[in-house]
Amino acid sequence: MPSNSLKTTHVFMITSSLLVTCALPVFLSPLLTYLENGNIRLNKYFALQYHVQEEKYRTMVNLAGEYMYRTVRVQYPCLVALSICVLVYRYSVLLFRLNNGFKNIEFITVPESILKLRNDYNKIERKLHDLKDILSTSLFLILIICFCDLYVALSFALQKELMPFLLSELYCNAFSGTVVLFSLTIFGAKIPEYMMEIKTTVRFLRDKYEFGCAISRKEIRVLNRIIKKDIIYLTAGGFIDFKKNFLLTALGTMFTYGLLIISFNRS
Repeated sequence: MPSNSLKTTHVFMITSSLLVTCALPVFLSPLLTYLENGNIRLNKYFALQYHVQEEKYRTMVNLAGEYMYRTVRVQYPCLVALSICVLVYRYSVLLFRLNNGFKNIEFITVPESILKLRNDYNKIERKLHDLKDILSTSLFLILIICFCDLYVALSFALQKELMPFLLSELYCNAFSGTVVLFSLTIFGAKIPEYMMEIKTTVRFLRDKYEFGCAISRKEIRVLNRIIKKDIIYLTAGGFIDFKKNFLLTALGTMFTYGLLIISFNRS
């Protein structure tokens, strides 16, 4: 029953996130069209340099242009990040269940359970290595886009006067960049966390049965091999490991960058 309840909660969260992501362009485009009312330059940009004479047609062009722009600029990155988070989350669930399997080993079935869980761990480990290689380039590109959005938003936000439509543009870009960055880091950090928990559980299991007669030397060697295995971190191009302290590093870098901009403007 708890497993079904947990599964229902996860499905609800994923569905809600998907609906919110898909609805973002629908709600943002009318708001930004209202704020951009009268901006001839932006209207010509959306109309491919064609000058629209009537006001109602300019509004329609701006509305359609904003919807397409927000779909590409906000919705697509959020959908890609959501897909990666769901995929990584599924592997985190497998590691969580495997850790519970080691915790709930019965005394009578210790040898058989250890060998079965060892095989499951090896299968998950191979899949995690494949997942790491597949997502490496995609995560690197996503991080570059997020940091560019945040740095541009920070640079313009520190200026004294901004037009309303430009301010809304910066807010949208900063929002999508922040959500994507935090989501990928939090979900990506779950995999090494659960692997560390598995190693801790296996270490306790080895210490519990090492000097008894419940398991043989073969099972002890299996447990030691699991303990010595490396922790797998999702990486962005092999340069950045997804750990929770990565958020502190990123925020610290942005704070330093903001101070540099302020000091440069004052000088």
